[in-house]
Amino acid sequence: MKLIRWRIVHFKIYRLLGTYSNLEKEDKLKLVNTIIQTYLWAHGTENLSDIDKINLDDLIIISVELLFEINQYEWSVLNPMNFMAISILEYGLKKSPTNGSIRIWLMKFYGKLGLTSKFTSIGQNVKNLAEENFEKFGGLKYTYYQAFGVERELDATNTRYENYYTEALTKNKNALTNGFKNRDFEQLNNLLQNNDKLENSFF
Repeated sequence: MKLIRWRIVHFKIYRLLGTYSNLEKEDKLKLVNTIIQTYLWAHGTENLSDIDKINLDDLIIISVELLFEINQYEWSVLNPMNFMAISILEYGLKKSPTNGSIRIWLMKFYGKLGLTSKFTSIGQNVKNLAEENFEKFGGLKYTYYQAFGVERELDATNTRYENYYTEALTKNKNALTNGFKNRDFEQLNNLLQNNDKLENSFF
């Protein structure tokens, strides 16, 4: 397991440093194969920690980003690159169904291919997304459903996000009011910043 962890760290650090950016297309494809081999190897072992699983999810994202950078074909047509990316993402989502980044990437590929039923299926029952991913997730759904004229899903998306942000803004304003009343000024700056952020959210 130590060797697997070392390889995971190696891939992540090199990606952060931009080392892979200048690789030729063929070398990037070989690298993706090596990364996925490490991913499969790790999931074939026992006693993976929660941190290990999070780091392995990052390998899925790195692999897909590399495939996307190869940009050899038109993404709106099924081809070897997006087929490989979708296969990697589907497998990653099966292993980590709560990972929002994997889900969003998969929706991007299905959206490009115009596969509305798959796009909608992946986007259903998503819970516990971080606020940033929640906003990206909503923006992705809104853009797709608007472009393809899927009115029912578009209305449902608008309603969900309008309700979410209305409730969040009301809750934040109540916290601000209580802070002033109780002279609890410690959190007021954070609440004011969050208030501005919420008012400028919802796409």
